[in-house]
Amino acid sequence: MGYRRNCGKGRLAKPSKKKTKRKNEYSFDSASYLKDITGVDLTEVDGFSENTIINILAETGIDMSHWKNAKHFTSWAGLAPRRKISGDKLLGHFKNMNNSRIHQAFKLAAWGLNNSKCHLGALYRNLSLRKGSGIAVQAVARKLATIFYNMMKYKTPYRGKTAEEYQEQNRKRKLKALERQARKMGLKLEKI
Repeated sequence: MGYRRNCGKGRLAKPSKKKTKRKNEYSFDSASYLKDITGVDLTEVDGFSENTIINILAETGIDMSHWKNAKHFTSWAGLAPRRKISGDKLLGHFKNMNNSRIHQAFKLAAWGLNNSKCHLGALYRNLSLRKGSGIAVQAVARKLATIFYNMMKYKTPYRGKTAEEYQEQNRKRKLKALERQARKMGLKLEKI
């Protein structure tokens, strides 16, 4: 009982599992509802789940005219770097003691990109190796906040890149920096 015959193979196959409702899932199609409200599909962004988007929208609303640009938005969310400067000299950075719900939502979304195959995941892993996971989470959370702001303000669809495209772009950036440094020293780089 409970088994069904597989089409012509002669073996018995287990019945397919029904999708069970999880504890925090909504009983309605929240992705299409969010798309209708916001005008863009925010679930296309890697790291944003329906719960995350609802938490962020509960704090910001759908009107982005309160902030002049993405920098003001990320500063309001507590994701912008706060540098200690004295006498035009950078002394370090202030610790970010912001524990607002929007700050935590963006950081949680960034934390989930650790093993992602998108460019944000590659950025997270790159920064995590160089600076540590805390700084990587903060930087990727700021990037996610910027993407969220631009999508909501200008109603533009998300154009994500793959990790390979990010790595290629990063390699070109390093090569340009090396060429610039070589020019300053009076040298010329050649391919081998």
